Amino acid sequence: MEYHYPVAHFYRGAFATLLLAKDSAAGINKDTETAAAHHANNMQHLSRCLALDPTIGGAYTVRGALHLRDLRFNNALQDFKAAVTTDPTLSEVWLQIALVYLNHYHDSEECIKACTSALANDAGLSRAIYLRAEAYTRQGNTAAALRDYTRLTRAHPSDRWAHLLRGRLQLTLKMARPALYSFVCFVEQVTNDLPTPVDTKTNKDSKPKKDALLLCGRAFQLLSRFQSAVRAFELAVAENPTSENLVLLSESLHSLGDTENSLRVSEKVVNTDPSSFRGYARRAQLLVSVGQFTRAMAEYDKAISLAPKEGRVYYERGVVQMQLYMRWRVAFQTNFASDTDAAQRVSRSPFAPRISMREVERDLGVNAVKDETLVHKMMKQFFVGSIADLSKCIRLEPLIADAYVDRAELNALGEEYDRAFRDLETATERQPKYARAHVSLGVLKCQFSAYAAAIEDFDKAIKLETTATAEMRGYALFNRGAAYQKLELWAQAEKSYNQSIMLFGRGRDVAAHRNRAIVRCHLGSFKSALEDLEEVQQSAPDDDELHGALGFALLQLNRYEDAAKHFAAYGRLGRDTYVDGGNAYFNLATKSGTHLQQTQHATYLERARRFYLRAVRLQPSNVDIRLNLASCLRKENATGAAIRQCDIISREQPLNHACLESKALALFQLPRRQNEAITCMDAAVRTCVSSSANLENSFYAFTSGIIHRNSLDRKTVHRKGTRRLSTDTEGLNEDGGSMSAAATLLAQMETPAPKVRLTGSNEQMLALYMLNRGVMLEKMGNLTRARQDYEDSLHFDPMSVHAHVCLGTLSLRERNFEQSAVELQHALELDPSSGVAHLNLGVVCLSLSDVANALVHFDTAISLLPHCSYAYANKAVALARSGDMAGAELHFKKAINELPSRKEFYLARGKIVALQKRLHDAMVDFSTALFLGYDGKL
Repeated sequence: MEYHYPVAHFYRGAFATLLLAKDSAAGINKDTETAAAHHANNMQHLSRCLALDPTIGGAYTVRGALHLRDLRFNNALQDFKAAVTTDPTLSEVWLQIALVYLNHYHDSEECIKACTSALANDAGLSRAIYLRAEAYTRQGNTAAALRDYTRLTRAHPSDRWAHLLRGRLQLTLKMARPALYSFVCFVEQVTNDLPTPVDTKTNKDSKPKKDALLLCGRAFQLLSRFQSAVRAFELAVAENPTSENLVLLSESLHSLGDTENSLRVSEKVVNTDPSSFRGYARRAQLLVSVGQFTRAMAEYDKAISLAPKEGRVYYERGVVQMQLYMRWRVAFQTNFASDTDAAQRVSRSPFAPRISMREVERDLGVNAVKDETLVHKMMKQFFVGSIADLSKCIRLEPLIADAYVDRAELNALGEEYDRAFRDLETATERQPKYARAHVSLGVLKCQFSAYAAAIEDFDKAIKLETTATAEMRGYALFNRGAAYQKLELWAQAEKSYNQSIMLFGRGRDVAAHRNRAIVRCHLGSFKSALEDLEEVQQSAPDDDELHGALGFALLQLNRYEDAAKHFAAYGRLGRDTYVDGGNAYFNLATKSGTHLQQTQHATYLERARRFYLRAVRLQPSNVDIRLNLASCLRKENATGAAIRQCDIISREQPLNHACLESKALALFQLPRRQNEAITCMDAAVRTCVSSSANLENSFYAFTSGIIHRNSLDRKTVHRKGTRRLSTDTEGLNEDGGSMSAAATLLAQMETPAPKVRLTGSNEQMLALYMLNRGVMLEKMGNLTRARQDYEDSLHFDPMSVHAHVCLGTLSLRERNFEQSAVELQHALELDPSSGVAHLNLGVVCLSLSDVANALVHFDTAISLLPHCSYAYANKAVALARSGDMAGAELHFKKAINELPSRKEFYLARGKIVALQKRLHDAMVDFSTALFLGYDGKL
């Protein structure tokens, strides 16, 4: 050691180390003391070299290797780092640093940095790429690891291990098809290449090939190519018939639908290795799939006796006990639950699957489910047993999130909600990307009406696209839609249901279609709702609530006859649909009284009355039903009975303004009681005003203390049309007056069918009452006060189309055509689809000799009101004025077809026919008019 030449020390130490390594490789054993002395001497030479010249990187490298041999990893790491600091191009030293970090310190990040430095010096260093890919995999950065393995397969296509490792990684990422390609490449190279010395020595039975066959089978399983998976596993079993391989083959056969052969293979697993729990567990899984839960429990007991530390087996047995508990629970609810409300509450639990009693009897036995003592005993036994198994699984394997979720759902069924919340929160903490836990937590929050918080959980599940299955994402979207629906956020609910249905497939999820139909009804999209309900009808024609929902949607689409049929079918199922059925038939009777036969009209009203009477008997204190019944009785001209219904309401609710309005309308139909009707309507107005302090202040400020305002027909059903309109005006043809009788036929139309709606604001109700009172006053001839009521109605409801139509018609009666045209134009601006406004505006144009515009409005009115006889009659007058006698005759014929009891139609057509010199036909029309009661001049 006396010489001071550092290179000599380096070569002395390095050469001695090399000789020591050769002796070890050759099997030459020296005594421990001699070896230790040589080792210490080498370390001294290397340390002396570095003390004399610290820039010699080789000395650091050799000394680091000696430290590594002595398992002194920290010292080795320091020497290797010093070596690469001296010479950064030492790729092999960087590789040793990476190995130390990964294998001994488990520091993937530092390993990746070291491998990257090595590759910066030598881009083709495959060992560095392998090592970095492994570090990325351990770090969880699978995308980067996959890039490195792909780089290896491209740089070295014949490197079969790169294909195998890339395939394994692709399989964990559910990239089944690329993984399958990688495994096939590996198997082909193993088959075609000559075995390496390492393969011959360590893999005598070609274990990598067997592993590749197993991986191929798993890839085929992910691709749902179960036949190919079975072939791959059969080859693997032929190469190595272990219990693990046989279990995989059994699973593939079961997925293929061959349960019999799957059971046979599971029997072979048990016979081949009786000490293996896998055979019993696999056989239990197969028995569960065919509904033999009791036998499955026995198999799980055997598996647990062989492997008492296998948490997954405890979990599976806990799930089976949970299934048995569910079935005994259904038996209890069906046969022995005395508290009906409690039974219904439990059965509605979102965590309770829908199991039919027939299925329960098949699984448990017909006699067993009728033994109350046995049912109570088995419910308790399986509930406690399932909780115990799931808890044991959690203690053995705390990362199995399914166990937490199932135990939470079981606790929720037992109304142990605190424990359920704790389990679900623990599951989300242990597995933040586990979608099922987030969905179940959201469902549990919905049970406590925490819908906003539940939506956050559903959103988390939906965003987990990589880990959540399409089914689970669809389930999360459905539940999010239900939460939005509870919050009455209809647009968001519809969007969630749309996405759920897209994932599940149209028509496959009945509940999603039914709920979307309800949401669309709230959005006013009744046609789309009807499409959803028809999908439900195709998928589940025996759905209990289907007919009621279909009836409601059809009712809103004015298809009253179809709605009535569905309500009748719904009622036969024992449902309370009498009110809806009554509304359907009432609308069916009143939707177009001008073209219904009298007998059919009376039949519909009679059916509506019967439905309302049944509903009243079931709910005698329901005011809305009695109001509907009173409206129906008025239509049947049973005004006395209608007034009695109103009196019943008045005794219970003296300040019910809707009742006073209905009574006023009934009184107005009676002879010589019109003034009493006006008095009753005044009372309705006063009561409506006093029902709201704000409305009362506004009303008295507007009227300056004079109370004389009016109202319109409300009910639970509110009409959307307008009243019967009648005016007189002259009409002249080219011959100077022969058409005066026909010209008096102005727009007259019965009120169209009421539509179900929620009661509007107090201001709108007051305007409605004022408008109805104006109608009464106009019919009584008090036009001045009627106009005042119409104008007051507009003050409280400026958007009322009916008020503008009434004012326009009143001006038309007063022959104030310009003012009438202005009011009717206002009505059309508010509602361009108002057929009555078009009809009366056409009469105004006809009175102003504007025949062209009159025809335009009459055509529009006919398109909107195809069964209105007055639209055809007025168009006939306009055509006659324009000289089109044939067209006029045709339209009078259409008017007569719609309303054959109107004598003026025959008279007008007779005059037109007479002008065409067809005297015989004219005499027939004149005779018909006389027969119907015409007593004027011909």
